Amino acid sequence: MELCEKIRSAIDEAELSQKELAELCGVAASTVTMWLHKDPSKRTTPPLHTLMMISNATGVPIREFTDLLDKEVDVGQFEKNGDKVIPDWERIKLARKSRKLTQADLGEACGVTRSSIANWESADKISSPKPRQLRRIAEITGIPFTWLSGETNSTPENLIKLSSASKNDDLEKDLLKLSKERKDDALHVILDLYTYVKEHGISQELYEVIKNTTYAVKRYCK
Repeated sequence: MELCEKIRSAIDEAELSQKELAELCGVAASTVTMWLHKDPSKRTTPPLHTLMMISNATGVPIREFTDLLDKEVDVGQFEKNGDKVIPDWERIKLARKSRKLTQADLGEACGVTRSSIANWESADKISSPKPRQLRRIAEITGIPFTWLSGETNSTPENLIKLSSASKNDDLEKDLLKLSKERKDDALHVILDLYTYVKEHGISQELYEVIKNTTYAVKRYCK
């Protein structure tokens, strides 16, 4: 996210018009228009003291604006570290795990249910946390809001190893789940075969197939 987009988002979140923001910041309405100009060559950047006034007017922490002033440096560091872009739902999970909180713990601290946290941490999520809820997560975990919201992609160093460990845990869970599913499927096949033999009998050919298969399983699949 660029600074102009952040300012626009802050205006919308505070339910202000551009004119109202201009009055609160002591600038002309045309100045705000230039901050938000779609053409980068014509767009202007508000000075730091004005960003502080925008922060006060919209209720958005000043850090969320100043972080974007250094975006080019941030992106360079991100590329240098060789990190992959982490999806927003996984960022919330990593932030929670970095403080060793359960979903219920984080939900209670944010004033939402455990199932809401579980939904936010799912790739198939139905809804996303609101900015104020993300800010609360940032406050609780100490993880930058700009990273949690996807405005910057440079993964905090303390989360890089945690991300790898989390993916390994997820892989292990998936393998265990697949193993159980295969076991359940195999039992269904065996029960179906048992029922068939009991009801219809068994030919010599089928008997040999079953015997050889059973031998092979015992011999090679230990």
